[in-house]
Amino acid sequence: MYDNLSTAKNYTLDASPVALGLASNEYVTEFMLVFGVVPANFRQVEAPKVDCKVLSTVKGGSSFTNNADVGGVYNGQWIQAVTRWTTKVYGKPPKLPTTGY
Repeated sequence: MYDNLSTAKNYTLDASPVALGLASNEYVTEFMLVFGVVPANFRQVEAPKVDCKVLSTVKGGSSFTNNADVGGVYNGQWIQAVTRWTTKVYGKPPKLPTTGY
């Protein structure tokens, strides 16, 4: 999707169906970032952030599980961390009353 990005810069990467040229019934379900060989002391400086939209066809009360893993070679040994979290879909909030302001 994107190549030759610098780890010294922040990016906003568009993975929308329009930007990727996807058909109306196609959508992104997974993505991966690959850094390749990095210099010594390579580390996170800012917290990474991913913003996603749930399909409008997903009903309130359903849930899905996000999975994220990171890994790399450190002192000749592969080190990996994995995290998972479940998100519950509540649906659209009700319209709040007008306060007069």
